[in-house]
Amino acid sequence: MDDNDIKLISDYKKENLDQLKIILKTSYFPKIKEKFKANLSDIQKFPGALSKEAIESIRSMLLKHLDLLKGESRLTQFLFIGILENFDSRKKFLEFIGKNLYGDSLGRILTVHNSLLRFEFEKLKLDWVNWHNFAEEFRAECVDYEKVDLSAKWEALYGALDELADFSEKLVLENHLRKDIIAILKEKKQILKGAHLIPENNWEGFIFPNYYKGVAYFKRKGKPIYNSGELAHFGKIKYLLEGFYKKPIKKTFTIQLWQRYPIRDLFQGNFSNCCIAIGEPGNYPAVRLPGVVAKKRPAGVLEYLVDFGVQAAEIFDETETLGQCWLFAALVDKEPVLMVDSIELDVNSPVQRESIKQLAQDFLKRYAAEVGFKKVYLGCTGPIVRNKKNKISPHNIHNDIDTADLEVISCKSIEKIGGYCFNHPYFLEACGGTEAYLFAENSWMDN
Repeated sequence: MDDNDIKLISDYKKENLDQLKIILKTSYFPKIKEKFKANLSDIQKFPGALSKEAIESIRSMLLKHLDLLKGESRLTQFLFIGILENFDSRKKFLEFIGKNLYGDSLGRILTVHNSLLRFEFEKLKLDWVNWHNFAEEFRAECVDYEKVDLSAKWEALYGALDELADFSEKLVLENHLRKDIIAILKEKKQILKGAHLIPENNWEGFIFPNYYKGVAYFKRKGKPIYNSGELAHFGKIKYLLEGFYKKPIKKTFTIQLWQRYPIRDLFQGNFSNCCIAIGEPGNYPAVRLPGVVAKKRPAGVLEYLVDFGVQAAEIFDETETLGQCWLFAALVDKEPVLMVDSIELDVNSPVQRESIKQLAQDFLKRYAAEVGFKKVYLGCTGPIVRNKKNKISPHNIHNDIDTADLEVISCKSIEKIGGYCFNHPYFLEACGGTEAYLFAENSWMDN
């Protein structure tokens, strides 16, 4: 593809953008929306492997989002409907956005844009095939520990020991038992650490040594001490002490590229409960990014899906998706870089987040190398924005991992390679930014 070809294709894209603008001006969205709602009632629209409950849930979320878009731009509305009309088959969708020169204006624009993007990759000596088809998945084992409410557990233990002290007043070995109670209270620091380990055998003598020395003494004297109810108290205290043990939680995390399959990937934001979720009235970005078309809800994941220049690395455990690394091919001060726009995780444990962070670094380092990127950057400081108090300041990008140990790189510009389908920016927080974290690096590529 030479410069003349590029000009012809660019002109063709512009021509189709102009046609689309006319269509958007003359189309009546509510009528189209109602027609789509009727089509959505057809159960055959969905893959047969899905349960009836899953189908109803998907239908509900899609219809909710249609209603939520009523105040947004016509382009966002039609992009959503264009995706939905092709979302039941991955092959059909990929053809819609990549092999659709003879389809409607929307399909032609997307196809031309992605063709130009491929040329940009080739010009920068980036591997277009590996960018799309990198099929490796990385796994990591993580051992975390069950979170314990130490304050509540200590309060319960203290109460049980207090009850035992009251009960001991009617026992022959009251003084012996009170010594054991005091000894347990003195072990508070070890108990709170979960380090007060109780043996399976003779646990009674371990927890209440003075009491059982007294029992043994009276037995030798021929005056055995019989249980008067204290054993029930002993069992309760053993149970409460064992509650301080931090039980190990073993997790396996996996990371891989998404499939760009709309019936699933349209809901990636829902999986991680982030601001690009579909059909969630309370989920929308708190920040307005420069140039992004939106009154409240930018196209977000819709634009990510139709632009081959945006990828997602999906992170999941044994049962569900936990989050994503949102990726795009970038020029940072004119150097090709794999840009992680942000890392979104629905994970609370710091231990698990750190394990996922290391897994993501390993995966993205490998992915970057296969495509031809030397460095992987993570969004840090985005463009200048106006906050809720109407003050202007750089946008601080939120990431659900600890970034304290990452080197901050100052840069003059962060630009998405290949530009944008509709000639306006997407909701990519790092674009136009001035700082990024160095997330991973293939230093051997210098050689």
